[in-house]
Amino acid sequence: MTGRQIVIADEVVTLTRRQMDVARCAADGYDTAGTAAVLGIGYESVKGHRSALLQRLNVLTITAACVLLVRRGML
Repeated sequence: MTGRQIVIADEVVTLTRRQMDVARCAADGYDTAGTAAVLGIGYESVKGHRSALLQRLNVLTITAACVLLVRRGML
């Protein structure tokens, strides 16, 4: 798996390309349905990638995930 790595609380976390795509779409203001359309994947797939992203970053909302990624220079 290739992806982007981020350090959170002294732990290296790897995000997949799709998780980064979902985060970028969220940062651009797309909701789940809009993200699915932009990325050409299913609604449920977006929900799964978003859930995995939140879990890996240890945050509760997609907004918090985007803020964290922006602060780390990844978005």
